[in-house]
Amino acid sequence: MKIEIGKSYTVSNANKKCVVEVEEFYNKTTDAWVYVETTYRSGEFAVIPQDEGEVANLLECLELCDPFELSMFEEAEMEGMFDGVCLEFDVRDEALGEQLEEADDWFDLLEELGYESEGCESTIYDGIEIVEGSTTYEV
Repeated sequence: MKIEIGKSYTVSNANKKCVVEVEEFYNKTTDAWVYVETTYRSGEFAVIPQDEGEVANLLECLELCDPFELSMFEEAEMEGMFDGVCLEFDVRDEALGEQLEEADDWFDLLEELGYESEGCESTIYDGIEIVEGSTTYEV
């Protein structure tokens, strides 16, 4: 496949249940972190390589890169993730972990407790597929 600087590409997982998103939440008052990891059946990401290094990264990932991390690219954005199949909470406070597991809406609970989202990282494991074009970026 030929990858070009400035062209948009959609990157997706080659195998099911291999897209993972980790969102980080921080509470300034308690100086505590909560990490929420969600595994999805599938996902699509728009990537526009900005230089030869990013072109090389994309080509390398197509052949043998595991994992594929969206943060490797300057111009990259999630187009969609589908069918969350697993949700895990990484917290030091065991009681909070139990509350999150039992909550109807864990996001609201974190906000009520003073946590704010600090961002998230998306990763594809076990191979990727690339097609030219995307719905997010049009060049």
